[in-house]
Amino acid sequence: MRRTDGRACRRRRRLGWHQHHRSTRERPGGSDVSYDWLFPRVRAAVHAGGPGTLNAALMAGILQMACPFYKEQLMWGNHLPYLGVAPVPIPYNDLTVDGLVGAVRHTNTNPEIVDNTPSPGGETQGNGAENAVTVLEHIHREA
Repeated sequence: MRRTDGRACRRRRRLGWHQHHRSTRERPGGSDVSYDWLFPRVRAAVHAGGPGTLNAALMAGILQMACPFYKEQLMWGNHLPYLGVAPVPIPYNDLTVDGLVGAVRHTNTNPEIVDNTPSPGGETQGNGAENAVTVLEHIHREA
């Protein structure tokens, strides 16, 4: 992807991860970086819109935007504007540098999106299994 003025847009891709973060003591080893480690260190994430990444960004309390490759990712990414935490996804085939820059700016400056994004570990935090057991016990008591 290139900017309209010809400068390279994807610095990380061109230089590689190791040249951006020379110190390995602050990040996990290997080429993969977990969202649990990465997301608390960034302000916003642009991702494909899968449910795992979408949830990890919500749990980290960061702004996000989906650029889906597949219809399933588009379906999950469409939940974000419904929740008021992101703009409408831009499908990968429709992605342009200007469109991405505009959407990221909108995400970072739109008061509704900023206010609706949960704080880290906020309302989305919880133990799903524990909550399910509580609900089932409540249903059983009423039966």
